[in-house]
Amino acid sequence: GVRPEWEDPQCVGELFANHFLPPELLDRYWQELAHGVMEGLIDHRHVCGIRVVDKSKGKHPIYKLEVWLNTNNPEIIGKVRKQAMACIQQDEHYRFNFHFRDFATAAAAAASHSHESSSATSSN
Repeated sequence: GVRPEWEDPQCVGELFANHFLPPELLDRYWQELAHGVMEGLIDHRHVCGIRVVDKSKGKHPIYKLEVWLNTNNPEIIGKVRKQAMACIQQDEHYRFNFHFRDFATAAAAAASHSHESSSATSSN
C-alpha cells in the first residue's frame, strides 16, 4: 500500500492545480477526478492517490487538486494529465491546467534551502 504522504517511496511526483474555486465547483471537480480514476478513464497504473488541499487564506478560497504519480516519465505524465483534464468538465469562468512537480527535485530544493538557512544562521 501507499502511505497518504508524498514522502512515500512509491510517489514520484504529482500533477497539481492551484485555483480559486467556489465550494460547489470544487466538490464537482473532485468527484469527476475520483470517478475518472475509479472508472479507469485515468490510467490508474500510474496513480498513487488523489487529494484536495485547502490553501485558502482569509476570504479567498484557493484549493489544490493533486494526482500523485508513481512515475516521472514525461510521456506518461502527459497522458495522465490529458486523461485527468478530460474527466473534469470545467466551468468557463474557472479554468485551470495540471502542472507536474517531481517530489525528489522538490525535496532536494527544500533540503538545500534549509541547509543554506541554517548555515547563514550559524555564521551570524
